[in-house]
Amino acid sequence: MVLYKKFRIISFVLVMIVWSLAGCSGVSSYRNVTAEEAKKLMEASPELVIIDVRTPYEYQQGHIKGSLLIPVAELPKHLEKLDPEQKILLVCATGSRSAAAARMLAEKGYKKVYNLSQGLARWPYGLER
Repeated sequence: MVLYKKFRIISFVLVMIVWSLAGCSGVSSYRNVTAEEAKKLMEASPELVIIDVRTPYEYQQGHIKGSLLIPVAELPKHLEKLDPEQKILLVCATGSRSAAAARMLAEKGYKKVYNLSQGLARWPYGLER
């Protein structure tokens, strides 16, 4: 009986340690935003960097005015040019590639990362060609 109690206490302590360490992973996250939220963010934050992670062909078909083209596969090569404290909005056609890019930036310690969650497919504010 005493051995069983010790086992339960030790198990409880180990579970609490693992649980607390899981919460301290240090991995940042990013925020998904709608087109409306992204537009408000653009208006309120002139320093916002908009990165379009689509292909050059897709970008030529239409992009948000002032956005930078950095295809998602090339993003790791450009990290040193981006300020980890800068507000960054990532966009793509549907939100999936930009979500992957947002995860990548967040994991690298970028703190103000936003993903246009439904992509340019749901962007009602016009595109530059």
